[in-house]
Amino acid sequence: MARSFLPRTSTRLPGRGKALVKVTLVDENGFTYEYADLEVPMGVARDAVAQLHLQSDAVASAAAAPAEKAPADSRRSRRRTA
Repeated sequence: MARSFLPRTSTRLPGRGKALVKVTLVDENGFTYEYADLEVPMGVARDAVAQLHLQSDAVASAAAAPAEKAPADSRRSRRRTA
């Protein structure tokens, strides 16, 4: 049985506290831009992913959906006085 897999193109690993990132962009006209692997600090990679996530269509469509209200808790704690 043959396995389907993507061949490894690089054996390079990032250094400690770094992320190895590959960026591929497709513009409105269908042109693809591929950038060389970038080794960036982990914090920069996390911030970039967070920014991309905030700009994504999935987040925009989720924000447009009506939010469900949580049921109110009818029980209230009362403080007893002696």
